[in-house]
Amino acid sequence: DNLWYDLATGESYGKVTLTNADSECMFYIESLASDEANTAVAMLQTDCLVEQRDAGKLSGKLKELAANLKDDDNPVIMKVKF
Repeated sequence: DNLWYDLATGESYGKVTLTNADSECMFYIESLASDEANTAVAMLQTDCLVEQRDAGKLSGKLKELAANLKDDDNPVIMKVKF
């Protein structure tokens, strides 16, 4: 597991949960990308994306990406910049 540290507050976190403005699905940071500063990798589970798509709750690029997803497809890998 990754350990996250907030330089401003001095707090540390074992697991960070994030949301995306284009979806209500929650996701977790899987790993820090070693090639870029302030970048991580997260996985979005396809079953959640398909559910959100079918309910009309996706927007933006994520809506486009999920247009052809099926429940049993591999998770979507997302690059997270912070």
